[in-house]
Amino acid sequence: MSASMSSFSDSETTSHRPEQPIVEEQTFLLRELSENEIPAAVELTWQLCSDSANRSYPLFDGQDEIRTEYASRLQEQNAALLGCFRERRLIGLLCYFSHPGEHYLQTTAFVIAEDYDTVASTFVKHLSANFRRHEIYIGITAENTRAANILRSNGYELVEASLDMRLGRSQFIDQNSSNHEIVQIDHTNLEEYTGFHMTHFSDIYWTIERLCKNIDQWTIFALTAEGRINGGIFLRADAGVAEIFGMALTASVDEHTASALLSKALRTVFDENPDVDEVVFFMGEDDRVNQPAALSNGFRCHSRYRCYRNT
Repeated sequence: MSASMSSFSDSETTSHRPEQPIVEEQTFLLRELSENEIPAAVELTWQLCSDSANRSYPLFDGQDEIRTEYASRLQEQNAALLGCFRERRLIGLLCYFSHPGEHYLQTTAFVIAEDYDTVASTFVKHLSANFRRHEIYIGITAENTRAANILRSNGYELVEASLDMRLGRSQFIDQNSSNHEIVQIDHTNLEEYTGFHMTHFSDIYWTIERLCKNIDQWTIFALTAEGRINGGIFLRADAGVAEIFGMALTASVDEHTASALLSKALRTVFDENPDVDEVVFFMGEDDRVNQPAALSNGFRCHSRYRCYRNT
């Protein structure tokens, strides 16, 4: 995702669902689950997620979130919920969605109860065999070293190492932004912001072209000084959670000003979305600008994120 696309996915019209049964290797069977198997899948996932060394992204806060994720993927054309079985006993889960037109795939569950290396290799081989032309992104926690080892041994590379920062509505520490020129970006002034976004966010999924397609779904702010844009931030709210997908500043911007830009965006999202109770912000572990700004606004480190991509 990059932290990147997180759990957001756009609908696709081209179907790409695996055939069944999918893989039968040694005593393991990998197949797509049915709706009546979701409760067992949810229970196993929640049990395994209690151990940070067995967690994958996105992180779930409860069984209801897992149930919603699995049920929705079963209904999508370009998604799948697969279970790995040993003698009819569920021992692992792989969930993912894809965008065939963009050759993009992201997992939303990669959890295993036993025979970790063998089952993880089975998951990876399934993805490679069925999505040869896709870029495949698998997110895990930093503590999940077993998954990392399997992914590296199968040709995956680490493309992102981030802090997963979280902010609850009640923890928000509003910083004064009245002394700074901070402008909200919409379709009327998007052209002025385009150059900054292309320069500072060229290596992430959410390009300016993708933002333009649904500009009304985004909250975007630009920090200006003497007619020039020195900072930008963009975020989106969905189902009670908002995520900051990017925040960048020029070298001339100090920590206080960065904090003010972030605070302005947070205040707007909370005011305009009463159902949003949490904001997620992924940032580099060595980011010396965004980290202090986030901490001053009340963010705390929730986890450490690792994203691997096939090569």
